[in-house]
Amino acid sequence: MRNVIKIDSNGYKRRYLVRDQDGDDSAAQGIPVGPPDLRRDLDMEAICKEINNSLADQGIFTWDEVGGNPVGLSVICSVFKRHIAGLLKETSSREKKLRSSS
Repeated sequence: MRNVIKIDSNGYKRRYLVRDQDGDDSAAQGIPVGPPDLRRDLDMEAICKEINNSLADQGIFTWDEVGGNPVGLSVICSVFKRHIAGLLKETSSREKKLRSSS
């Protein structure tokens, strides 16, 4: 099995597993293996709630409370990183199972 990267109908790049002997044009018939569909797989309500509560815990309610130092907003990045890392680990685990079964 080998990887083929194609752009889907919505403009997102997707990776597919295809048989070694199949051409790149057969990606649509291959096994989709990532990256994860963030629109579908992330719980945006939970992420927004976590970001909101973290900003409140840090006392960041307006730009003035950031104090001109956007590092205070790193909480937003850390929340997204944690959730995306979890999805990538899940995807990796699924891909290993697919590769071992073929």
